[in-house]
Formats: sequence, C-alpha cells, structure tokens
Amino acid sequence: VNVPLKRGTSGERYEEIFVSKIQQILQRFEPDAIVFVCGADSLKNDPRGGFHLNYKNVANCANFLKLLQKPMLILGAGGYNFVQTSVCWAAVTAKLLNVSLPADIPEHEYYEYYGPSWRF
Repeated sequence: VNVPLKRGTSGERYEEIFVSKIQQILQRFEPDAIVFVCGADSLKNDPRGGFHLNYKNVANCANFLKLLQKPMLILGAGGYNFVQTSVCWAAVTAKLLNVSLPADIPEHEYYEYYGPSWRF
C-alpha cells in the first residue's frame, strides 16, 4: 500500500496515518501474514526523503504491526544516509525483539561517522 503524503510530514502524523490505514487494510483484506518494508528514506535529513520521521517513529510502526500477532517479514529498504539507516534498523530490530539498545553506539569500524554524539 502506498499512501501519498506531503513533504515535511511529521513523525507523529505519520504514525497516526500508518495505524489508521493498517486498520482499514486489516478489516478489508484479513491478511494471514504481513510484509513490512522498513524504508529508512522516510527519516528526517535523508537526502532522498521528505518526511520528518526519526527512528523511534519507524520502530513504533513496526511494533504496532507486531502487536497484531501475525507472521511478519521485515525488509530494509531505502535510506541514503547510512548512519541514520543503521540506527533505524537497529532500533526496529530491538523493538521487535523487546531488547533495549545501549545509550552509546558501540565502537566499530565506522564509529567516527556517528559523531559528534555517538549515541542512539
């Protein structure tokens, strides 16, 4: 399902629309499983995106789908700022697995790109 939204749509508004549209889809189609394409190009400051979402908004949408208790396939897509994209996908994975992320980004080969805060 593709829902056209205006550039600059806030994360909170996106979540509201997401929940509303998913509820409509569930009523109409009664799916047995869900494929969630987690497009990180929806994040604020993505060079190709236009929305103002943060990783928490995307993780909240994924969690809403999880609460439906249907088999789910989660796919990563988009995301042209690799730092934002990796943080987003880590947050989505953590939310779905009920795992807390550490406050600080662990040191690794690309650690320097996560500054100046080096935090999730």
